[in-house]
Amino acid sequence: MRIFVSRLRFVLTLSVACMMILAGCGGGNSTPTNATAPPPVLQVVTFTLIPARVVRSALCEDEITGLGGCVGINQQAEMPRIIAQNQQVPTDPAVIPFRRRTGSNGDVHTAQATGTLYEIDNHSFAQTKAGSAEIGFHVNGIDLSTAIPATSVNPLYQFTTTPPAQGETDRRIMPWRDNVVRDIELSFELTVKTMQRANTLGYAQSHPVIELIDTKSRRNFYITIAAAAVLPLPTTPETDFYAKDFGVGNAIVSTVFRDNPGFGVRLSGTSFSCDTLNNPTACPAQPTPFMSQN
Repeated sequence: MRIFVSRLRFVLTLSVACMMILAGCGGGNSTPTNATAPPPVLQVVTFTLIPARVVRSALCEDEITGLGGCVGINQQAEMPRIIAQNQQVPTDPAVIPFRRRTGSNGDVHTAQATGTLYEIDNHSFAQTKAGSAEIGFHVNGIDLSTAIPATSVNPLYQFTTTPPAQGETDRRIMPWRDNVVRDIELSFELTVKTMQRANTLGYAQSHPVIELIDTKSRRNFYITIAAAAVLPLPTTPETDFYAKDFGVGNAIVSTVFRDNPGFGVRLSGTSFSCDTLNNPTACPAQPTPFMSQN
């Protein structure tokens, strides 16, 4: 399985819909109570995923080693070698290594210690730029290193989830702790340059995941929203479903970027499927902006 993705930008916004009668939202009582205009939205806080590290997902999620943006690697070797962008000199100027896979530029993180740039970019890698939310990554199933039949490279934003010690400030993000109705708005831009199956058993998909934790039970569950997948689809393609994660056992609830999704509100973007090996023009040529409110 090969997936090549570029120009992925991820922004998570917490916002609260304020009724006109609430203090601080403006408008006083000048608007009739039966008005159909939507209430104004007050943005509370925004988090932009700018990766500082490319490491195993377990380390991305380790609050001791770091918080914030990260690129996590699952079921394949770590990528300690960094090939700076100015070292990526193409043998053929018309086909720039790494960019031919993702359509993006940046410093390359790879597990390959040797080989030409073109041999290295046949394997999985991640591209990052200092201070930028643009992330390129290439996932190749040949690099699978465990018995789990799946591998991924995941842009990830880690929040503080550990309760504070006595007397310390609680830095956890808990949107509904004060019983105010708030929405989580998720937005990103996705460009798929190449997505192809290595064989009939191969399958690939791209979807954002929001992980929520119940502070009482400490149990987690995942919210996923399907954005892109490789063709041809399996007999039962991923649509709306709930399941148990086979890796850590957390509950999953999932829907798709489409009109009337299973939950939440699709603000922009429609999920798509393509196979650039057999359908060279099937993937959208331009970046697709996705936005969902949950």
